[in-house]
Amino acid sequence: MFLLGPIARAAGLSQRTFAERMIENGPRNGEMMPVEVDTHCLSQFEFENGVIGQMMVSCGVWDSETSRLEIYGTEGTLCIPDPDPGDGANISTSRCRS
Repeated sequence: MFLLGPIARAAGLSQRTFAERMIENGPRNGEMMPVEVDTHCLSQFEFENGVIGQMMVSCGVWDSETSRLEIYGTEGTLCIPDPDPGDGANISTSRCRS
């Protein structure tokens, strides 16, 4: 299932932001550990209906308070927060003004 329809083409880049990170909780709190995967990813999409989009996903940023998906359209914005099964659906919209 695609939220915005089938994707016709896609391109992307990724990189490892840091060679190592500090563990911030648990029994190894404060220890440094090597980062073994890319942590910052950029993607561009062209959907079959001609709409284009982009997405940035990163765990190489410091202490973000918000994690959400925002979709900007010709008639408004759709904000979908980080899904939390215990919290239920929590989707907000705002309408463009002409």
